[in-house]
Amino acid sequence: MNQHAQTLVTILEARQRELGLTDAAFADRLGVSRQLWAMTRAGQRAVGLLLLQGVVRAFPDLHNQVLAHLQGDT
Repeated sequence: MNQHAQTLVTILEARQRELGLTDAAFADRLGVSRQLWAMTRAGQRAVGLLLLQGVVRAFPDLHNQVLAHLQGDT
């Protein structure tokens, strides 16, 4: 996982802890499978479009972080 992806994943992990959600509940909020979220967290899958779309839908306040991720600015 590259540095930019790790930064976004770190932000999402912090949000998950803040909300007190399990991987399954957090993945559901993002609209992805638990497996996809777990593999992304573990660095086994890249941050993909499906996850990015879910982040923007579920957490509009993270829009700038998603853009920074896409631009490679994080």
